[in-house]
Amino acid sequence: MDSTKIPVYGEQENSAYNGHFESTCYHPLLLFNREGDCLAAKLRPGNVHSADDWEELLLPEIERQQKLGKEVVFRADAAFAKPEIYEALEERGVKYAIRIPSNDSLERDIAELLTRPVGRPSYKPVVWYKSFLYQAASWTTARRVVATVEFDLRELFPRVGFIVTNLGTHSRAVVRFYKQARDGRAMDQGRQAGGEDDPAELPPVPVQRGALVAERDGLQLGQTLAAAGAAEADRQLVADEFAAAGW
Repeated sequence: MDSTKIPVYGEQENSAYNGHFESTCYHPLLLFNREGDCLAAKLRPGNVHSADDWEELLLPEIERQQKLGKEVVFRADAAFAKPEIYEALEERGVKYAIRIPSNDSLERDIAELLTRPVGRPSYKPVVWYKSFLYQAASWTTARRVVATVEFDLRELFPRVGFIVTNLGTHSRAVVRFYKQARDGRAMDQGRQAGGEDDPAELPPVPVQRGALVAERDGLQLGQTLAAAGAAEADRQLVADEFAAAGW
């Protein structure tokens, strides 16, 4: 699941300035499968949070996939790091890997990994992993967090990332799943909510007054792609089937 921006250049109804994108835009919510196909989408005003209306797109698709006998695994960026999302997925038996923003408590748990290795720096990035239980103040239970610390010869400070997950595989496999799902959609939007966020780039909307007419997708503002009849019954969720046997 991801969000994106559609820049506008006029006075389109419900377009609004978004401080993160630094532009006037619409801010759709999108749901993809592992191949990068869009399963569902909702056109939203430009000033809503990235995760708004997540349940409207995600929960029906989980139900549909499970009725087909498929195991669902969900991936999202830090904008979707919300306890209500974790709880909804856990209640439905869905595995997930969701990036969470860094904070002092998390960094204290990996303090021993943050010191650059001694000796001659490696020309290849050095990546360390750590898995531990963590409970934020807003969580009702402790959850597994996988941390990555990457040292690069060209950078002074390490790159640090955290993923909350209920996958039972080893840390490298969790990170691999998260990155493959992200990179498979060829998205790169920058940073949001203190962590990586990488929505798709969609073409700008030309000047037009009144309600947006999305001819390509047949969408009205606030309507989901599935409601418009564009989601096909045999597609998989970006929450996809996790090929754990190969890892």
